[in-house]
Amino acid sequence: GMFADVEGLGARVRDHCGGVGAIARVLAVEWRHGGADHVFLSALLHDVGKLLMMQAGEPRYELFSAEELATPDSVHARERELTGYDHAVLGAHVIEAWQLPHEVGRAVALHHQPGRAFEEGGDLGLAVSLIRLADRVEAELAAGRAISDAFAEAHGRDEAAQYSGF
Repeated sequence: GMFADVEGLGARVRDHCGGVGAIARVLAVEWRHGGADHVFLSALLHDVGKLLMMQAGEPRYELFSAEELATPDSVHARERELTGYDHAVLGAHVIEAWQLPHEVGRAVALHHQPGRAFEEGGDLGLAVSLIRLADRVEAELAAGRAISDAFAEAHGRDEAAQYSGF
């Protein structure tokens, strides 16, 4: 029922997750990342906690500004402010309960806390880096903007791109 309204926020989040998953998979393959399947699954599920929060009705996303909803790194801060937790943490707990690979839950949990993922390093740092890059590319494409040289240059200086060697 969450996706019955094809114009609704739930459907947009679902489509966003599919897009981020596809883009992250391409990036993982391009980087010859051995855990490309886990990167795809992590990216596909990175906002599953948001869908669950929508279903529970808390917080009420319809009260968020369009800017907050369109900016990948702003919603989680507002969620924490309103509820004391965010969609990434909730999603990671659910992924663990579903008994999906531990790496998937960790990447979902830390996709808004890249510093922690980068400190752990290895596949987790790279997975979070690729998810964050894919998230930004998908947001740009969803806004109807082509990926420009200026966009690539600006995001090439981002910590996620620096970590992955983009």
